[in-house]
Amino acid sequence: PIRAEMTEGKDAWERPSSYKVAAQATLETFTVLIEHYAAHGQNGRVQELLTTLKSSQIRPTTPFVNSLLELGTAIHNRPWVWSIYERFCQQEGVAATQYTFAVLWKNMKDHVDPVVNRNKAGFPSPRILFGEMAKSSTWEKETLARDLYDQIVLCFGLSDDQVGTAVALRSMQRS
Repeated sequence: PIRAEMTEGKDAWERPSSYKVAAQATLETFTVLIEHYAAHGQNGRVQELLTTLKSSQIRPTTPFVNSLLELGTAIHNRPWVWSIYERFCQQEGVAATQYTFAVLWKNMKDHVDPVVNRNKAGFPSPRILFGEMAKSSTWEKETLARDLYDQIVLCFGLSDDQVGTAVALRSMQRS
């Protein structure tokens, strides 16, 4: 929606040029700004944007959350990716899709790979992520993509969790 606002001044009613048009922000506005900040390497501005989003009382959607997760993946900030997932999907109730989990498992691969990452802080274990995925409605509604299946098995293998691998394989077999 667009609304007109009068500018201050004594001739404001006489000149049409004295009107300014202000559009209200929407979720698309925030998405475009996030993509702009990511393209120009202004990742610090994204946090300001998230604060503004919260105060604007605009409800985030799954594609918006996925854009944030992709941004965190692109800048290799796994703890931030996990905090975004926790904030929007666990606390605010945004529905996670199979694509959401695919992005999280991509981060998990880098997290458990001993060559890529030696600092294991800030991101959960494969068991916790698999548990989150199993609790979501995505697990019941969609057929698991082969790439995601392979990524899950690879992550459990890299973390050297044989019991977790067996449980995950059995659970995926049943679904």
